[in-house]
Amino acid sequence: MGKANIDRLLDDIVTLPSAPTVLVKVTQMIDDPSASFNNLAETISADPSISMKVLRLVNSAYYGVRQRVGSLEHAISLLGLKVVKNLVLTATVFRVFSSSSSGEAPLFEREEFWLHCVGTGIVARVLGRCAPQGASVDPEESFAAGLLHDVGKIILDQHLHKQFEQALEKSATSGTPLHQCETEIIGVNHAQIGGKLAERWKLPGELVRAISHHHHSPDEDAAPYLAALVNLADYICYAKEIGRGGPAGSAKFDSEAWESTGFKKTDIPKIMSEVGDGRKSAAELLSAAH
Repeated sequence: MGKANIDRLLDDIVTLPSAPTVLVKVTQMIDDPSASFNNLAETISADPSISMKVLRLVNSAYYGVRQRVGSLEHAISLLGLKVVKNLVLTATVFRVFSSSSSGEAPLFEREEFWLHCVGTGIVARVLGRCAPQGASVDPEESFAAGLLHDVGKIILDQHLHKQFEQALEKSATSGTPLHQCETEIIGVNHAQIGGKLAERWKLPGELVRAISHHHHSPDEDAAPYLAALVNLADYICYAKEIGRGGPAGSAKFDSEAWESTGFKKTDIPKIMSEVGDGRKSAAELLSAAH
């Protein structure tokens, strides 16, 4: 489906949610060298729901903070601006999408789906940290791309529920990756819809492209390095059973994506060691985000 057709679908059928004001402001402030910790904390505090979720996430077992963190200023000083921005993003995603459902499809269990999204973010962050020397990748941006990579599925389920169920069933019975079944049945896939959401939310362009292209073999003109990391993180999560974003065949190993990351077979033990019990880590963050 071309860009014009995707835009038509969005205009006629699908309504993408607007980004909460706090996320827009925080994203802008991260790029503003004059912004202070206090400014950022005040901005987040203006939204009590997001503020509370951010503090719960900071104090979750995943981050392993030794002392109880009771203020946003303390959280920012401990974890840094980019990590806190991702905590705001995580809290925002769960507030906007967790309650949106058109009746849960048997092949699309929401709790497993969210576990997979958070898990992919965690694994993508690990891959960003372990990336070969010279690779231009920010581990925190990797987390954001992993977290959001499948959010288009929620939107398809909400607005095109029957067609999305058909795509799920076809993927399950044929072993065809879900995004291909979506394109065949709906004319657009979750990666494209997710990319449009990231664009609407004014997230960085590289993040938009990573989400849009995480199922495509990376090339210089279309899919950035970050897309390859997300592709790999997605596959690792399916292989390690860290949640499910759909049928078992939803993600397949992409050798071109692997090669484009620059990782070697000898890197695998270190990556797997860093990932550790990814399902437990994802569950800890998920529990705090709800």
